[in-house]
Amino acid sequence: MTKAKTTNPPKTATLNEALRWYLKNSETSTHEISRQIGISHASLYRFLGGSHGLLGDTMDRLAKCLKLRLVRDK
Repeated sequence: MTKAKTTNPPKTATLNEALRWYLKNSETSTHEISRQIGISHASLYRFLGGSHGLLGDTMDRLAKCLKLRLVRDK
């Protein structure tokens, strides 16, 4: 039996964890995303692997590239 793919990260995910989840599940390649947000592929790959974080403005560009926005829970 195959596990169903979830459409969202866990509700308890941090902002970095959520960005990593969406990045891993993106149909766009990491090479293309790194080009679009203006960082090296190596930097994006380190972020994806969890060994490095991203600066706030880079996180903003990544979220925009992935078509994400921050929404407050009610």
